[in-house]
Amino acid sequence: MSDKRLTVDPSDHDKFLAHVLENARLTRTTESGCRQFDVAVNPEKPGEFLLYEVYDSRAAFDAHQASTHLKAFREAAGSMLKNRNVRFFQRLAP
Repeated sequence: MSDKRLTVDPSDHDKFLAHVLENARLTRTTESGCRQFDVAVNPEKPGEFLLYEVYDSRAAFDAHQASTHLKAFREAAGSMLKNRNVRFFQRLAP
């Protein structure tokens, strides 16, 4: 599993949100190895996002990285990113 903390300029918040929600939807509905993909925002700081993703395996995550919809997301929204912090964790429960 991973958590991604992303920051965009507050003026890009709504546009970025639309792209990230679509990417999350496509990931959940087209990738059999994705168990969870949550998108959260910091209500006190527009432009701060948290993505929480759970995959069956590292191979499933790697397949996500190579997906067409993620490439499209990066092309459409990547230039808006001011900061990207990704952390990986090993899930122990449930």
